[in-house]
Amino acid sequence: IENENFTDPLTDLHNRRYLSTVIQADVAKVLQAYREPGAGAPEARDLVFLMVDLDHFSLVNEYHGPAAGDQMLVAVARMLRRIFHESDAVIRWGGEEFLVVVRDATRGRASEMAERIRRAMADERLETPKGEILQWTCSVGFAVFPFQTGDLSWMGWDRVVELSGACLAVAKKSGRNAWVGVQAREGLEGARHGARIPRELCQLVDEGVLEILSSREDPFGKIKKVGEILG
Repeated sequence: IENENFTDPLTDLHNRRYLSTVIQADVAKVLQAYREPGAGAPEARDLVFLMVDLDHFSLVNEYHGPAAGDQMLVAVARMLRRIFHESDAVIRWGGEEFLVVVRDATRGRASEMAERIRRAMADERLETPKGEILQWTCSVGFAVFPFQTGDLSWMGWDRVVELSGACLAVAKKSGRNAWVGVQAREGLEGARHGARIPRELCQLVDEGVLEILSSREDPFGKIKKVGEILG
């Protein structure tokens, strides 16, 4: 019964309820590693949150039917489990969105993880009951906990997940089939800038207190042209 409560019935992945039951232990482990590093503290002590969204998924349901859409979601779940470790959490976040929580991670490798997802997704193939071959892409947004290693107090894991979702929105607006991540730069202060994250993500990047990592040269290009504020 407990397993059913924590599992998405279609994909057999974890669900949001699962994350809420385990994340505090993960966070406590990370914070302890940073607060009591010692001489032998491992480099891989971060939590990387990667938010994944299938591009144009609604068109699959519209033109190929909901059964094909379900097949695609199952295939995506299988692929994500294959490319990540069993110790990591792959979660169906809702609809065609997935959240991957990479434990004992190194923040400097988060971009590699996002690119691994993007490439693996583009390589997937699915044959429908009608014999049609489906291919698809995805967009990925990511952020790392702790977000600011010099100040562990002001951004919790839930806001880091929110930030990864904001980065996902940028990736999709930049043209999809892309990944976007964000990290803190020197000068970022929770008291001064915290309330503006992630709503004013683009502006904070321009101010030099956040840094964007992306598979696109200018992921904000299209957003700036129409004068949007990310929210």
